Amino acid sequence: MPAAGWLWPVAALFCAAFPVFRRFGLFAFCLGMAYVFFWGQWQLSHRLPLDDSPYDGIVSGVVVGLPDEFPDRVRFELLLDASPVGADSLRKIRLTWYRHTQNISPGQRWRFSVRLKTPRSLVNPAGFDFAAWHLSRGIDARGYVRSDLSPELLADDAKGLVRLDRQRYRLSKWLEGVGFSKLTLATLQALLLGISVFFLIRSGSFCRIPALCIWWLSADCISA
Repeated sequence: MPAAGWLWPVAALFCAAFPVFRRFGLFAFCLGMAYVFFWGQWQLSHRLPLDDSPYDGIVSGVVVGLPDEFPDRVRFELLLDASPVGADSLRKIRLTWYRHTQNISPGQRWRFSVRLKTPRSLVNPAGFDFAAWHLSRGIDARGYVRSDLSPELLADDAKGLVRLDRQRYRLSKWLEGVGFSKLTLATLQALLLGISVFFLIRSGSFCRIPALCIWWLSADCISA
């Protein structure tokens, strides 16, 4: 965020007072910049401060989104029931549970002992910007589940919008059990569930899928 970010709302009000500026769209531009600034500052205000990183504590919350499952670990997002003691600004965190002993699915309510850190990116400008990615998803801290306290499953009843994540999770599991090839499975998951896009980009299928759709539409129009 720019150090002089307070100038954006001032510019928006300035442009609102001059119809000639609104005619050329400057008012809309400044209003959009003011929205981006305030949204970014609001998100950053909930992030775990660097001075408190790393943070050790006990958290409880609901699993949201689709977990990333690996043979030796599972990674998932936890929407907190309440901010933990000493980290009052946290809303949602991203955790990794190594050598997990139970399955994680959307809608479950858990209590964990965790170690959290502030989301950060690599210095390399060509690398993936993890900090911006966490910011866009509203993730305030990342970390892992500690083994000093056994994780406790508090409830397993998906409520509200989390039910959609539970249905997406079940569909993903069903697709994995059908026996598709790795590429076919990634394609279906990307199209139906919005996941595994990185694998498609790396394999080149991300470009072939739109081309196939365009070819199909063109052939249908020609035949008509």
